[in-house]
Parts: sequence; structure tokens; C-alpha cells
Amino acid sequence: MKTPYLLGLLLATPLAAAPAATQPSAATAAAADIGAYLRLEQQMLDLILTIKDESGAKAAEPKLQELLKQIKASEAALPQEEPDPLPETWQNVYRQEADMYPVIMHIGEKLHADNFYDSKIVENACSYLASSTANSAQWLSAQQQQQFDTYADKPDTSKIDGMLRLGAGGGMMYYRIGFFSEIFRKHPEKLAAWRAIGESMPGMDRIMVMTALRIADTPQSKKELAEYAKNDPLFADPDEDDLPPLKALEELEQDPEEAAYLDMAWGAYDASRDPEYLKAFVRCAVRNTPGDESDRVQQAARWSVKQRAAQNPAIRKIVDDYVKTLTPEQQKTFQEQGDLDKTKTYTPAVA
Repeated sequence: MKTPYLLGLLLATPLAAAPAATQPSAATAAAADIGAYLRLEQQMLDLILTIKDESGAKAAEPKLQELLKQIKASEAALPQEEPDPLPETWQNVYRQEADMYPVIMHIGEKLHADNFYDSKIVENACSYLASSTANSAQWLSAQQQQQFDTYADKPDTSKIDGMLRLGAGGGMMYYRIGFFSEIFRKHPEKLAAWRAIGESMPGMDRIMVMTALRIADTPQSKKELAEYAKNDPLFADPDEDDLPPLKALEELEQDPEEAAYLDMAWGAYDASRDPEYLKAFVRCAVRNTPGDESDRVQQAARWSVKQRAAQNPAIRKIVDDYVKTLTPEQQKTFQEQGDLDKTKTYTPAVA
């Protein structure tokens, strides 16, 4: 199976690595005047955004140096521990810092390409902001992901509007495509409104929604996608072969890029709790791989399903029961660690 056009389209735009689920650093933690710290960061970001050439970098150096000094002093004065639960005021500060993160990463990459115009001060300012705002981006990502993790516990389509507006979520894009494709498949009566939300969104966020419509592959989703495609030929006349086999992951090619479909399958599972997705992961994890090359997709499938099984008793039972139906050779393959498998304790119960 050739790498489908849909995956090629998505891979054409690099995605940020998914942030780890950690708490913000002390620089963004509880403080008597955390807002002052945020304002200093914003001033620094605004100044960095004005730098267009070497003379601009030189002119900005004195102010950047002073801002760095003030920010570090403000950081040193912050308490080392944050209250639990976090007050809404502080959560808002974290959200604003998270909004800064993609901006500083973008401008930082551009400045890095020009060697920061030979300014160590500009480089230090960019590095500091990237580090401090990344912590809030990590926190926000973890908060948002909880909505997806727990949705199937108590499905409520009134929440989907807001979840769509969270966008592609950087490295979570493939997961969210799979999640929303499952929701779209179950609720054709709401697709017109959800498509309208997608149309109002920018760039990759819009592509996320439209790709989820494509993968839903229902009469209503095809109708809504055709309506959207009138103004975006990118989605006109989609090839049926582009549909990823989310319940037949064993059919994926060995190309590591196809591991993106594993993320989609996890999103679809979390939206539905359909055990067929888990069984597809197991079949991919034990498939026979021709040739001598390492099958990174197989290893990624084995690692991810074993990791989820170790963390979730319900998933573990489904996986254990299904593994028992496999041949002894397949069971042995499933128990192998592999290059990517870092699971510490999970060993499937076999017959």
C-alpha cells in the first residue's frame, strides 16, 4: 500500500513535537505578582519581533539585556511551589504564556537561520523565552488533553464545538483527526455546524477538521466535504485509497511516516472505546515483516498498546483476552521488547 495522499498532505507541513505533560517551571508558577512577570516576558517578545537585521539586533541589545536582568530577578522572587488547585488568574497567565510559545519558536527559528545577527544577547533572550513559555505550553497541552481522554466516559456533543476550536494542538494533530473522525461518524446531524467551525479556523486547524471529515467517510461527511471543496480544491475528488485503515493497522507499510496513523487510531479509540481499534494495534504489533529491515511501525504499535495497557486495566483486559487468541509465535512476538519498547512491567497474560 503506497503512502496515501492524505498523509503526504499532512506531512508537508512540519508539526511541533507533542509537549510532555509537565507542570510549568518556577518562572511561571505561583507568585504574588505573576502578572508582572508575564508583562516583562511580553515586552521582551515584542522587542524581539522588531528585529529585522543586524542593526536592529544591535539597537535592541541594551533593552534586551535590561529585560533579561529584570525577568531573572522577578523569577528569583517567585515562590518555588504553586497552590493546588491553581487559581483561575494564574491559569490565565499560563494560557497567555502558552500563546507566546509558537510565536517565539517561529521568530527564534528565523533569527537562528541568520545566526541571531551575531548577537549573543538576542540569542539568550530567545532561548530564555522559548524555555519559559514551553513550560506553560506543556501545562496547557496536558489540560486540554484531559478533555479528549475522558470524553467517552460521558459523551456530550455540546463539548465538541469548544474541542474543535482547540485546533490541531501541534504534535497532537493526527490524534485529533482520528478523534474527530469518530465523532463525525456518529453524529451526521451536527456535521454542517462543525464544518462551519472548521472553515472559520486558520491553516492546519482547518485542515485537521476537513481531514477528519474525509476519514469519517459517511454520506453526510462526504456531502459536507464536497461543499467545503468548492472553495478549496485541495479536498476535491478525494481518492478512496487515501482512507487510512484504522481498524486494520496491520496493513500499514513499514514506512515510519505511516506511524502517524497509529496516532489517529488512538484518537478514534478514545472517542469511542471501540475494542476493534485495540485489536488492530495488536495485529500490527505481531505482523510478519518481510526482509531484514526493522519494522518501526510494528515496534511503535507494540510499544503504544502495551504502554496504554499498563496504565489502563480496561485496555489491559481487552488486549490480554485478544492476545490469548493468537498463535504461540504471535504471542512471543508481542512479548518482545524491541528497539522502541520501553514498557517497564507489562507482560500480557497468555494461554
